[in-house]
Amino acid sequence: MKKMALAALLLITSTQTGHCEVAQVSDVLKQTGELMKQRKYTEARELVTESLKNDEKSFNLWLALGYVLEADGQYEKALEAFYRARDLKAALRGLQTRISRLENLLKNAPESENGADSSSAYLARAVYYVESGNTKRGLIDFVKAVDLDRSLIGSQQKLIELGLSFFSNPKNLFTLEEKTCYLGFYSFFAGDYENAARELKEYVAKYPDGSEIKNARSKLEEIALLEEQLKSASQQKKPAPKQAKDKTAPEVKPVVTVSPPASLQQNVPEAVFEEKPAYVAPQVQDEYAALDSAQLFSEAMAIASERPLKAIGILGKAIKSGNASPEVYGSLADIYASRKGFEKDAISTYREIMEKFPGTSAAADAKQKILKMSPSPEQRAREVNEYFLNKQ
Repeated sequence: MKKMALAALLLITSTQTGHCEVAQVSDVLKQTGELMKQRKYTEARELVTESLKNDEKSFNLWLALGYVLEADGQYEKALEAFYRARDLKAALRGLQTRISRLENLLKNAPESENGADSSSAYLARAVYYVESGNTKRGLIDFVKAVDLDRSLIGSQQKLIELGLSFFSNPKNLFTLEEKTCYLGFYSFFAGDYENAARELKEYVAKYPDGSEIKNARSKLEEIALLEEQLKSASQQKKPAPKQAKDKTAPEVKPVVTVSPPASLQQNVPEAVFEEKPAYVAPQVQDEYAALDSAQLFSEAMAIASERPLKAIGILGKAIKSGNASPEVYGSLADIYASRKGFEKDAISTYREIMEKFPGTSAAADAKQKILKMSPSPEQRAREVNEYFLNKQ
């Protein structure tokens, strides 16, 4: 029916035909978008492919086909479709970035000799998905990469920090099962075995048939072994136990160490009245307590490149002082924006600048930075959906 309708439309005048072709493409994109929402990738691919038989020079259809294939995990074919779209219209917004990410994914994702995915393949996919905005899928692939190569724990600290941040934030899209499971794994990678054990025990108890149950139990066994080793090492360092008292020996009463009045201390050995000092727990000193917001800002900027998390804490302290300048807020937001997993904190701080300092250059700069920031996975999903609904 679609072919007959298109054939009929081609009999109309050239001007009218052009409008109908646009309408036809728009209708296909709309239907494809609906199929994508339902994850019906095969039906979506067939619909776009069939439409391309009648309009091979539609960059919109080639771009749509690339989206569908990429979502279905057919990366090589997706690249081919994106190449065709680029050939037909080179200045497509964001297309070259998407092509580069896919090229990098395919280049750095070899397979092992037995055909199973290698740690480098999972790592490459993890980086690709995180950079593409699909953070959860990327972090799940990174767990698989670490299971195959534990050395990644030492070389991929940024991904581990992102995992802790992502699965700790209830605003992100994940189930309770995923939260307890993957927060446990990332706590394990970070060396926080206490929290890792708590999360993984909850996962094992609540989801005995979970997809990661075997891995969770394995991690719990490792934690138990580590705790046993630490306990054994601690016991070896303890002093030998005191010998039991000889009950046949006469009881010796302890010497009272309270000092008598000074008048009674004459000619009495000092050792008899010596008082033992009481133990006083040391107080934690805040090294930045006496600094004002300007000084705190200077301290934070001095360590921002090497210790960004500590710099964030110092800048937060400067803001709490109540008289922080826009530069302090801006620097805090910039550090947030430079770190994966802190995008929402960055946007929130930029918005705070706009609210606290309206009409200033700092507010205008904050607005521009919000607009330039990478969108969240939810925003990316909306953008893809809007593309399919866009009538071009």
